[in-house]
Amino acid sequence: MMILQNLTQHRTMMKMIKHSTAICIVFALLCCMSCTQQQQQQDDKLPADAIAVPVKNGWGYEIYVDNKMYIKQDYIPAVSGTHQFVSRREALTTAHLVLDKMKAGKKPFLTVEELRDAGINITN
Repeated sequence: MMILQNLTQHRTMMKMIKHSTAICIVFALLCCMSCTQQQQQQDDKLPADAIAVPVKNGWGYEIYVDNKMYIKQDYIPAVSGTHQFVSRREALTTAHLVLDKMKAGKKPFLTVEELRDAGINITN
């Protein structure tokens, strides 16, 4: 009777160990997958920067992605005609609006309303 009880306890203990081991393995795999996914997301983000550039009669901007020119904007976007920014600050402000959209996965287009909300002079 004692042997049967010990054998039953041993089997119960082995089941618990197997169950605990399985849980640990699943947890470890999930952690590894999460770390790999986070690293890949960081790798997918390329460095992006914007600079203001002087142009005839005002300012424009350039956006670089991975140190390569991605956008060259000599005129105020979303405004009909060929109007330059009146200041370096306005050109950079607009460039950063575009950069923010790009970083959010959106298209790098601006509306007149977005420019007005940012305080950009669009009536020069």
